[in-house]
Amino acid sequence: MTHPDELHRRSIVIDAHCDTALLAAEGDYRLNERHDTHHLDVPRMKEGGITAQIFAIFIEPRYLPSGATRRALQVIDVLHRAVEANPGDMRLVLRASDIEEAKAAGQIGIIIGLEGAEALEGDLGVLRMLHRLGVRNIGLTWNFRNQAADGVGEERTGGGLTTFGVSLVEEMNRLGIIIDIAHLAPAGVED
Repeated sequence: MTHPDELHRRSIVIDAHCDTALLAAEGDYRLNERHDTHHLDVPRMKEGGITAQIFAIFIEPRYLPSGATRRALQVIDVLHRAVEANPGDMRLVLRASDIEEAKAAGQIGIIIGLEGAEALEGDLGVLRMLHRLGVRNIGLTWNFRNQAADGVGEERTGGGLTTFGVSLVEEMNRLGIIIDIAHLAPAGVED
């Protein structure tokens, strides 16, 4: 019988959300250094047997309504620079095989995600460019209404996906971007 720890170490383990990218973007946090006061870092992810991590890019209210795309690009840049500075420890995930290769190499797969579609600013061209930069996961909303849909915090309106939201989901499917519905209002989930 396989011991649970052995099974865990052999398995591909993906943590689907952390807010650490914003800490790194503030400049005083390095992903490759151990931190006892924050969510995670590469040394602790390795100790915990994490194969890949989705780094959620949340657009803080101070960057809305304009400035959302620029803020997303700033945080994506921080993640890219961390991967470039630590190639032995981290690998940018662009396809499933990158996760398997990271596991084999003892690296952490870095998956870039958006927590809410605000950074797209209602433009599928921005989506395509962010995909080219490595975005592979997008939560359509974060609790509130945006150009794609109503969040769960707007549930009383009964709103689901907007016309842009439907086009967004279609394009995300075409590009192979994971659609995260965690904060989406029930009508949007049904859509």
